[in-house]
Amino acid sequence: MKRDIHEYVKKCYMCQISKVEQVNTPRLLQPLIISNSKWESISMDFIMRLPRNQCGHDKIFVVVDSFTKHVQYLVAKST
Repeated sequence: MKRDIHEYVKKCYMCQISKVEQVNTPRLLQPLIISNSKWESISMDFIMRLPRNQCGHDKIFVVVDSFTKHVQYLVAKST
């Protein structure tokens, strides 16, 4: 019976495209570092492929302070 099921799944198109990936079990989350003052812990990211403005800028550089949740947006050019 096991062999028949294996053969059926191997030939079935829907079974092949909806197959669940074998991944490691998730681990415990690590706590975030709690900062004690402003701008001690920041995160940075780029927002890219935007339409160019009059000055030729097509990126936004985003800086976020994790303590105050203050955000800075800086325009940039792709060079």
